[in-house]
Amino acid sequence: MRPTSVVFAPTSGAGRGPDPTDPEAIVRVLFEKSPLLIYIADLDYKIVLFNRALRDATGYDTSDCRNVGKLLERFYPDPEYRQIVQGIHDGWVRNEHIRDAELVCTLKDQTQRTISWSTSRLRVGRGPTIGYIALGVDVTTRRNLQQWVSLFQKSLQYLDEGVVLTDPGGQILAWSVGAERLLGYTEQDMAGRPLEDLYLRGERKLIARTVDRAIETDGSYAGEVELERKEGGSSILVFNQFRLDGDTGPALARLTLLTRPSADEDVEARLAEATELATHHRTEIENARELLNERERRIGELEQGGAPAPPPAGEGGPPHGAR
Repeated sequence: MRPTSVVFAPTSGAGRGPDPTDPEAIVRVLFEKSPLLIYIADLDYKIVLFNRALRDATGYDTSDCRNVGKLLERFYPDPEYRQIVQGIHDGWVRNEHIRDAELVCTLKDQTQRTISWSTSRLRVGRGPTIGYIALGVDVTTRRNLQQWVSLFQKSLQYLDEGVVLTDPGGQILAWSVGAERLLGYTEQDMAGRPLEDLYLRGERKLIARTVDRAIETDGSYAGEVELERKEGGSSILVFNQFRLDGDTGPALARLTLLTRPSADEDVEARLAEATELATHHRTEIENARELLNERERRIGELEQGGAPAPPPAGEGGPPHGAR
């Protein structure tokens, strides 16, 4: 015989907590207050809990999603996509569940978010299965950031400067070839490590607080910071860090640019060298064009049977180097 479904009815009495003798009430309150996105279905696939975080995130509540079928219609309006998700829910009765499955959910305002869902059967203590629970985390920002980091990493190879991308907490997400040239560490060395590891050991906390304070108040930090090198020793580099904010406000990441203090002079020197080289090539091209024109003129005269015309006034012959 199938266990009786449990309905998580609201507690009675304003300001009162769950009955300490009622484990189901305790579970219900914990789920309701959880920051995770949670819905619970009973054995008949009726939605018996649609927690506050999920209501706030989607704009829906149990009046919109009375059962799993209605919930799927709201969350996944595309019929083909919904059929796939329906198959996941149909597997619950066979104890087939998912872990960290990312699904694109349509909200009540018709915007879309990527939710990572995990599901499980629900039991209280060692009792029988009383329903099924789905726990979700909105990973839209993380997924967008991962895609952006992938594109960002591809562009880093073209930059001479050291470029480091970290999450808001300072964990390194991307490390450029330029940063490797400056400090000796490869991307494999630095992936997942805190940027703070590069600060001098005796000054790490102080530098980190200084940078964090500037980022929090101004959104950026600029200064010279002494950073440790892989092979030992240290380098004083110009350290510029910027906070990258998301569309809804929270910081997505931090972008750090590392350059040598003399980088501006280096850039000017490279620019002057490139300009000089371009001028040299332009002169060679002009000389070659003049030589070609002169030869074409003489060939034309020979074909007409006339004597070669004298070179233009002021010229003693063809351009230098011509034979």
